[in-house]
Amino acid sequence: MKTFSGNVPQASFSVSDVAWVKDDLFKVTINFETIESAKLFAKFQDELSDLKLENTGVEDEILMWDGSSHSKIDNFSKWSSTVLVKASKHNDLYCLPDDFAIKFNWNARDTSELHAQWSKYFDTTYEYTLSKDFGTSLTSTKNIKIERRCMESSSNSTSIADANYDVGVLEQWQASSNVLPNFCWTKHCSA
Repeated sequence: MKTFSGNVPQASFSVSDVAWVKDDLFKVTINFETIESAKLFAKFQDELSDLKLENTGVEDEILMWDGSSHSKIDNFSKWSSTVLVKASKHNDLYCLPDDFAIKFNWNARDTSELHAQWSKYFDTTYEYTLSKDFGTSLTSTKNIKIERRCMESSSNSTSIADANYDVGVLEQWQASSNVLPNFCWTKHCSA
């Protein structure tokens, strides 16, 4: 994995439907969405090689997308999926595993015009990681989200799929960081 360069699409991330299984194991629904998700998917859906969840504490990696019928999600830029995680513990809360990551691998050997366009604005292999600040600094509340009422709704906003747009906007869609907020909950939050 090459070092993060700051060139990943802006993304939002939330967790909902937390359910205790046993010990430190929980089923959680992960909600992920990039900026202009419908446009990115419509334009670049054939360019992504695979998307994986890594380090759930139960499995080293889970293949979410590879463009085939074996994919667990239909759209790599906007999805929800329920996975089993072994929670980490911080400040009397259960949180997503410290090393949890969402990894994107774009077709590195692809010489298409679309791939060249993507790689001009974004890294071709990158991962979104989670904040590891669990209340040790003044900015900690920005870096973790604690479940309220045991559920956090994801954004229901939708964009019209339109692959025809000025590619110059891709630069505006770049994120300044690949770190997403971690999500934490109390054990009594789950069924």
